[in-house]
Amino acid sequence: MLSATGYPAPTSGSLIASSSQQELTDAIDDLLRRRLIRRCIHAIAANQAPARAASRRKNEPGLNESESSACEPALAPALVAAIGNGYPAALATARVQDSLMTAKTVFMFSGQGSQYFQMGKQLFETSEVFRHWMVRLDKLAQEMTGMPVIDAVYASPRTDSFDRTLKTHPAIFILEYSLAQCLIGDGIEPDLVLGASLGSFAAAAVAGHLDVEDALAAVVQQAIALEDTCQRGGMIAVLAGRELFEQDWLRDHAELAADNFANHFALAAPQARLDEIEEQLRSRGLAHQRLAVSFAFHSRWIDPAQASFDAFMHSVPRGRGHLPLVCCEQAAVLTDLPDDFFWRAVRRPIRLRDTIAQLESQGPYRYIDVGPSGTMATFAKYALPAGTASTVHPALTPYGQDLKNMAALRAAFTGSAVST
Repeated sequence: MLSATGYPAPTSGSLIASSSQQELTDAIDDLLRRRLIRRCIHAIAANQAPARAASRRKNEPGLNESESSACEPALAPALVAAIGNGYPAALATARVQDSLMTAKTVFMFSGQGSQYFQMGKQLFETSEVFRHWMVRLDKLAQEMTGMPVIDAVYASPRTDSFDRTLKTHPAIFILEYSLAQCLIGDGIEPDLVLGASLGSFAAAAVAGHLDVEDALAAVVQQAIALEDTCQRGGMIAVLAGRELFEQDWLRDHAELAADNFANHFALAAPQARLDEIEEQLRSRGLAHQRLAVSFAFHSRWIDPAQASFDAFMHSVPRGRGHLPLVCCEQAAVLTDLPDDFFWRAVRRPIRLRDTIAQLESQGPYRYIDVGPSGTMATFAKYALPAGTASTVHPALTPYGQDLKNMAALRAAFTGSAVST
């Protein structure tokens, strides 16, 4: 029988009660191995949404109250790894629990290609905070571009493909900043922000390195510079290791744009080369997808836009933010942003795999995807090392689960399911 703490309750005349201290330790360790691994470390209840615990009580009637508040299944490898490294199960449980208690929260902001029609629509209709920021920033964007962002995102029926940079650049920024403010309003606050490509602008604004109005203006000016000076191009996501890029048939026609995890990278190329590259990928049986972008980001084919964008950025005031910014171009945590930071973020390759590895070397994190589609959550999940105590959480996805995801985040992080 287990006590409230999960240890065997002493019973008169039992084998455990009459054992030596070493035998007692061994018995506890064996019990924890079998029960805690099978139940996925039920002691770490704080990381589990109450709704899931209730579901497990319903579906597993044999669980008692202390066991039914199970932790995230993703944490099981952390316990197994700890035991494999020589920790007794009792100490391994405490080790993983302590790691979770000290985990920092990272807001992850994605870039071009993550947008889609109707993104964030459920939240726009139900969250006052989200709607407030969407409307406020939409007005600013209209003054800068003459085009409404909200109408473009939520238009019905859809009038054209959603890939024009002067529309999608501000649309992604506005949604991500609004979503971040919605999460913060719900009591989910970041300790760090992580920006990938265009997402670096929203990350910098949330962290206080730029005012939100200046960040939006920079996003718009970058889109204008690209449209005024660069030839059309595109990006293709490929489900394969980045070593594939070393082959001449690919390297001679494209540039490596992103390394997301061990079996996923993205390439950039001019418009005229994309069909040929896709044909080569198909002939080799390699899964791939063309992204909804209109330029070859993270490649030399956007270099003509640099001078115009840099000239504008010289007039944009920057400060030392109140939060560190995790840079996917440098795979480093920055407290001050260099002068060329925002150009390098969209010009140099995204090194998400290296960035996650760098963070993980410092301890566990709670990664929240603050982008439109949840792709950063997927990438981070596959980039995490085996045995990590870190967790990954999407907010928005294209699959109509926005309100459910947001409620799960509130429950997991604050213990509240009340919407703002």
